Amino acid sequence: MIARYCALHTPALWSPAPLSERQLTALVRYLSNLEEMKRMQENRQLVADEVIRSSLTNIIAYLKQQIKETKQKIRTHIDNNHNLKKNKQLLESIPGIGEIVSSSLLGISADATTIGTRPLDNVGCGYYLRHLNSAEVLTPLSRATLDSESPGW
Repeated sequence: MIARYCALHTPALWSPAPLSERQLTALVRYLSNLEEMKRMQENRQLVADEVIRSSLTNIIAYLKQQIKETKQKIRTHIDNNHNLKKNKQLLESIPGIGEIVSSSLLGISADATTIGTRPLDNVGCGYYLRHLNSAEVLTPLSRATLDSESPGW
């Protein structure tokens, strides 16, 4: 079945992402993991016994430092790569997209012109991307319409 599909449609050959894109993806995922660990420790600290609270405070301080360093590594990595820098500027030209969102989106798909065109792009970045034409923008949507168009997670 796959061979017949390929014979009919001749899809483009798969090739791995360039090293700079893979490194950015790793940095963005690592940052997300660090932020999640920090939230977990902060939640533990709220209900922790006094005996371990100081240890949790130290862990949280260390995680904050790692988060700060990782954000700087992401900025530096993007600034040192011409294509990533150009695509970041392209993304940030969109109203509502700033440094954090653009870096996250570049971590999913470093080519800003293809973000949202592949089914897993939307899942990976946590955003529901779809094209709106002018008629849709001018037509008010009810809550039921919004719920029926959601991606379902």
